[in-house]
Amino acid sequence: MGAAWMEIDLGIVEANTRAVKAAVAPHRLLASLKADAYGHGLVPVARSVVRGGADMLAVVAFDDALRLRDAGVEARILVYSGEALDVDRCRVAHELSLTLTVVDDESLVVVASSGFALEVTFEVETGFDRLGCAPAELPALVERIDGCPALSLVGVYTHLGAYGDGDTATAFDQQYECFRTALAALGARADELDLVAAASSPVVEWTDRMDHCSVDVGWVDVGRLLVGIHADSPLSDRVPRVHVQPALRRIVTQLGQVRGSRPNRIGVIPLGKASGLPGLGTTTVRLPGGTATIVNINLEHARLDLGDLDASYGDEVVIHDAADGLAPGLGVAWAMPTIERRYTHEPDLPDANA
Repeated sequence: MGAAWMEIDLGIVEANTRAVKAAVAPHRLLASLKADAYGHGLVPVARSVVRGGADMLAVVAFDDALRLRDAGVEARILVYSGEALDVDRCRVAHELSLTLTVVDDESLVVVASSGFALEVTFEVETGFDRLGCAPAELPALVERIDGCPALSLVGVYTHLGAYGDGDTATAFDQQYECFRTALAALGARADELDLVAAASSPVVEWTDRMDHCSVDVGWVDVGRLLVGIHADSPLSDRVPRVHVQPALRRIVTQLGQVRGSRPNRIGVIPLGKASGLPGLGTTTVRLPGGTATIVNINLEHARLDLGDLDASYGDEVVIHDAADGLAPGLGVAWAMPTIERRYTHEPDLPDANA
């Protein structure tokens, strides 16, 4: 049992997935489960988004794909670009029926020479400074894929986004236009692709604009929104297309020591910088007797000003509670690596040996 834990409601993940899928219909939903499903737990979240109607899953790491298959998750899985491809990874992709991402000539050479029958996609870099091929390079790369009998090209996708102080809406428009141009250069070949996707949670608000492309961009790639971490929309003046709830309900620990006497008592909790506590941006916590202020955060511990609270060794300390808004920096909670996860509303799984 961990010294601190997150309480995650998988029923909310499933409900969020259904809400997002309905909001982007008739587009299909590619559920991005990066960073251990944004810290909410890869396998439990994967099962929940599949129950919620996700049409395909996406991960960055081959180890994550292996974890999903070992857990019995049979959904289609796209492996994003990120890890360098080699013969061993191509073998794993073949054995586990994974779809690989190719980003340039070098990665294409690896998959083409691996000797394995593989499904592949291309990622196109449209200005977000991610991995991907230049739009002008796409037609030649597609032609090369089509010349490899063992390879099956199933899709093309891009990641839309913006950063810095510029006009976010303009940046999205420019990136999407760049993607449209790349698809148009493929001619009729683009119509034969199954997976044509524009990625990132803010794109949920962009879906209607995707309907005006000569090629059917039939997929929307959404990640953190499925677990209820909101993404700023470039269309902030509009009513949000979809409303979701945070699946992370509470972050909890216990008092490990109480020092001093009222009203100058200090409490110590076993949660600190190494656990990611500063990233939450919270300055107060809740105990059974009231609220205490965090006065110091060390590597593995934090000290609380208990004041005159009737608090005792072992009392539960709530760092975040979705009901009352503690810890406004909830969006970075997924970066807290040392905290145990506990799940609610997780359906019983069938016995694999039955």
